[in-house]
Amino acid sequence: MSTENVPTTKETTKKALLSKEFLLYLFINLFGYMGLAIANAGITWYIEKTSPSTENAFLVSLFLALSILFSFVGLILFNKFLSNKNLFKVLKGACLVQLFTMLAATLYATLVDRILGPGTMGQTPFMLVFIVGLALVNAPAIYIFQIVGRGIIDTNYMHISRATGNSVIELGTQIAGIIGAVALGALYTTLGVKTFVVVVFSMVIAVALILVAEHTTDTNVSQTQAAKDSEKNEQIGTKKTVQFFSKHISILIFGVLVWAPTIIVAITNTAFPPYVDHVLVDIHFPGLGAVTTLPPDAEAWSTVIFSASQVAYGIGGILASLIAGLMLKKAKLSIPALWVLFILTLVLFIFFPGTKVFLFSTCLMAFAIVFLRIYLNTSLMELVPKHMYTSILFFLTAVGTLIQGGFTLLCGFLAQNDTVYDSFFVSIAIIAVAWIVTSSIGTKHDLLSKISKAGD
Repeated sequence: MSTENVPTTKETTKKALLSKEFLLYLFINLFGYMGLAIANAGITWYIEKTSPSTENAFLVSLFLALSILFSFVGLILFNKFLSNKNLFKVLKGACLVQLFTMLAATLYATLVDRILGPGTMGQTPFMLVFIVGLALVNAPAIYIFQIVGRGIIDTNYMHISRATGNSVIELGTQIAGIIGAVALGALYTTLGVKTFVVVVFSMVIAVALILVAEHTTDTNVSQTQAAKDSEKNEQIGTKKTVQFFSKHISILIFGVLVWAPTIIVAITNTAFPPYVDHVLVDIHFPGLGAVTTLPPDAEAWSTVIFSASQVAYGIGGILASLIAGLMLKKAKLSIPALWVLFILTLVLFIFFPGTKVFLFSTCLMAFAIVFLRIYLNTSLMELVPKHMYTSILFFLTAVGTLIQGGFTLLCGFLAQNDTVYDSFFVSIAIIAVAWIVTSSIGTKHDLLSKISKAGD
């Protein structure tokens, strides 16, 4: 494994983890992802609860699919422009876009109901404006934040290993997810769409921290340690990325499959609301039958359970991010075990429905997803030239999100027209393919041995 940015001693590692740069990076991710967590879970929950029951699953999947489509176009078009800018400036811009977009969306939904009457936002034309606006503007900014935040790992800003950097991102993501879920569960039943104001405050803090970080470094993609001096200032965009992948098809396949765990997250974001509203509510409140609108007690219960599932996901993710380094030392054993665990959790959703099983399985699923994302993203950094990483990540994210959008729309359609269980069967198939193919490519490049040595 390349050791260019890996600390050589425990003292160096400890110093890096206590540095101002590292702490700023951790809290930027924490507050940035807290806003994302509330927005991602909250928007789908808002659409689910506000829209008619005959249309809510389709509208949720439509929102997710449009978000991915607009993100794909934006990432492809602006790859070269964004990947060659100061990374903190791009990060700040992404947060500001989310800040103003969520503020505008909150004002829009509030004013529509206040001026035209309560419940007006539930009408399809008004909800479509809400959905298209957020998908067009906010969704690309979310992906840009995620890409650039991960790209900072492979620059000179911090002297930490790639696995540690990816673990920090996942740790911040999952802590933020728990805080966001608690905020969503505690505030949504009383504030409704006004809950999204929390996103605005979260992004204000993230922007403030980024401004501080900007004054501690001038980190640029061009500062990345490249194999040749000429590569440090080389402009990389979609065209050069495609040229690279045309010569390395197996790396392209691996890079796309890095998105497999995230695709499952998108599918479950689509499947969990109807799973809670129909499967779990039917178990907890027997005798409701096929009601179109849940009674108030069932509605409140379902909101609490959905929020609890986000907390359970966060707990599993935090555990994975904290012990990923230790587990990666035994990558040859831990990687296959986590793929099996991933599949097992989905089997539990299908064949053992129940509130306790749902929350426990969600926690286990998050553990598997986060650990595998750390492994796959660290492995991708091993496979691609360092000076091209950010641009390659833009391209792979664009392709991955397009694939994600297709599966999200498919599973939304299945949930609306057949059964929510179909989404879990689709997820099992995706995981099985990702496991087999990434393992084959990993063997070709001896990735498990390299990752194991990196943890020593």
